[in-house]
Amino acid sequence: MVKEIGGRIPLEDLAAAVDKKTRLLAISHVEFASGFRHDLGRIGELCRKRRAIFLVDPIQGLGALPFNAAEMGIDIVATGGHKWLLAPEGIGLLCVRPDLMDRIEPLSVGASSVRDSGSYLSYDPTLRPTAERYECGTINMCGAFGLGAAIEFLRSVRIARIAAEIRKVTDHLCNGLPRKGYKLFSPRGEGEWSGILSFETKGLDPGAVALRLKEAGVIVAAREGRLRASPHFYNTIEEADRLLEALP
Repeated sequence: MVKEIGGRIPLEDLAAAVDKKTRLLAISHVEFASGFRHDLGRIGELCRKRRAIFLVDPIQGLGALPFNAAEMGIDIVATGGHKWLLAPEGIGLLCVRPDLMDRIEPLSVGASSVRDSGSYLSYDPTLRPTAERYECGTINMCGAFGLGAAIEFLRSVRIARIAAEIRKVTDHLCNGLPRKGYKLFSPRGEGEWSGILSFETKGLDPGAVALRLKEAGVIVAAREGRLRASPHFYNTIEEADRLLEALP
């Protein structure tokens, strides 16, 4: 485990933790509690140099920020779809680099995992040549169609446009929070900002404040002793002002 320092996880600390024994580096694209966005391209370079598998969970950024696994040198993407992707709960995405699949053995195997999956009296355990080998049971078809529709919708809006809207609303909140006496915790530098804004509650109980805001029709989360706001592209400046006004 590499510790967070002031809302960030320094790249040099990650590099120091990766040695000849390291088989895999697993990390989030965006940290859920601080909103810090990692430089995945540089971490991918580090993993290639140290010959470690690079696994990323982009659940706090996928659908809100540009993401290209191949360009970032990511070997495995494993994530759920129910956050910024706007899909139903219980469905997710797995992407495994083809040349790695023979090194990553499925923990369980079912009818969906094997090559001759439609022949029910054949017990040939030969795995499928694609990442479908990791699908061991009945597929959540309703969730899959919901995820597909959500992805089509987000692509029609365009991720670059979505990211720009999120930046505009979160910047507005960043400007307004200090005026209410709240201290921003989330890093906001270029390349490290995200749609997650975590801020200190000046001695107030975050859970109590979150409940008060909910009663006012504003939804935030209490995380790690702080409040967390996560506006998506459909949230407006006017709604951001409602949050600021409702804060005690």
